[in-house]
Amino acid sequence: SFVNSLAPDGNQAVKFDSHIFSIPTGVDQDGIDKAKKLMVYLLENGEYWTNAGQVPALLSVQQSDAVQAVESVA
Repeated sequence: SFVNSLAPDGNQAVKFDSHIFSIPTGVDQDGIDKAKKLMVYLLENGEYWTNAGQVPALLSVQQSDAVQAVESVA
């Protein structure tokens, strides 16, 4: 979901969004392993999404110099 909250002066104060990853019931072990591999890849490469204003979920990625240099994320 997307939530946009305005400050009393009418300027944008908060803008956030989120993603949730899940593995459906009934997926075989190979599918689970592949899904986990994808999830780890997306977490470890979260820096890419800072260009769209997303804050990376992984703290080590959030704290990187490249991410901290993005005004909308830092």
